[in-house]
Amino acid sequence: MNNKQKKIEVIGHQFVGKEEYIKRVFQNIAPYYDVMNKIMTWGIVDRWRHLLINKIPFQGGEKVLDVCTGTGEMAFLLAEKVGIEGKVIGIDFSQEMLQCARKKAARLKHPEIVTFVRGDALKLPFSADTFDYVIMGFALRNITDILEAVKEMIRVCKKGGMVFCQDISCPQNLILKAGFKLYFTQFVPLLGRLVDKGEKLCNYLPAYSWLPLSLQGFPQGEEMMQHFIDAGLQEGKYFTISGGIVTVYWGKKIK
Repeated sequence: MNNKQKKIEVIGHQFVGKEEYIKRVFQNIAPYYDVMNKIMTWGIVDRWRHLLINKIPFQGGEKVLDVCTGTGEMAFLLAEKVGIEGKVIGIDFSQEMLQCARKKAARLKHPEIVTFVRGDALKLPFSADTFDYVIMGFALRNITDILEAVKEMIRVCKKGGMVFCQDISCPQNLILKAGFKLYFTQFVPLLGRLVDKGEKLCNYLPAYSWLPLSLQGFPQGEEMMQHFIDAGLQEGKYFTISGGIVTVYWGKKIK
């Protein structure tokens, strides 16, 4: 890809070569991922995950899929909810992120509850109607085809089951929006230099410069909910957290 192509194709959150670039990003930041998430969110990221999980009507013993599981933080919280009779599978395309997740899983009291596998969110390696709940946390911005990713989550979800997705969003309040943009576009990449050293990946951007760019053109609110409805979910709902910095979307698979 030449520079002229990049200038043309980097529009919104999609661009030519995005898949390979994202793989390189997570390959590079895997060892620092958890620490940086806590620093960048002032430790609130754990609360955000809990707020999503509290929306899921667990009874115990469910089979749950955590798509783009990363280092497994969401998967471990899900494991606590399903209990020893349940099963959680975390899937991610980054071997480096999965290595971190497996190291942490080995320290669990019941590590057999959680299994990590490598795979593509756009081609989930599971049969239809397999999981009671399918979850994705803070990953949809990194996927090249949002609608297809949601369709895949719905496909592997059982009829009567639910799909949940959580991601960064931009606050609608003008004061919060201005503060968020300043923090997200200026401070976060600067902080990320401690990890990415300003090294461009795939001749594009340093890893933590991608984070603010990923929100450009990324649908949220009603627009994102429409993607879930178009993909086939029903009874779709969403709510915002921390003044609109994070949004949780969910719906039920009826057919």
